[in-house]
Amino acid sequence: GSYDVLLFDWINFDSTDGGTDTLSFQVTTASYAYNAPITSTSFRAYHNESDSIADVGYYTGGDQAEGTAYNWLGAYTGANNDSSSSGNFTIYGHSSDTYVKHFMSTSSAETNEAIFSHHIAGYVNTDEPITAIQFKALGGGTFTGTIKLYGLATS
Repeated sequence: GSYDVLLFDWINFDSTDGGTDTLSFQVTTASYAYNAPITSTSFRAYHNESDSIADVGYYTGGDQAEGTAYNWLGAYTGANNDSSSSGNFTIYGHSSDTYVKHFMSTSSAETNEAIFSHHIAGYVNTDEPITAIQFKALGGGTFTGTIKLYGLATS
């Protein structure tokens, strides 16, 4: 069967290089090989353990405007041994040959003694069906964690 919505959960993403990193994605269609144009926006909230820093707001570091890079999916992991991020990524109408492909992502991470919550939304600007989705550590390293996929149908 075919699904109208794909929901990916990632659990305990952690970059293996010991640095700060985040999970990202890009897609393949008939015209693009992991370089499809993406427009996205993000905001985040954070609060540290010592209660000395807290904020919520628009985060330009998560944006693309028709960019072809891998789009980040959320909260950064920190350099601490116990840092990781978890969240979900939903992409709508991935097999449509009429509409652009909308997506949303929410995540939570402990990063250097602070909790971060990130919210990302955007679209892949193509009306071609997506044939593959690839996940990467945005910094280019490898990562540990679990990614689960769920398909949701509207009928």
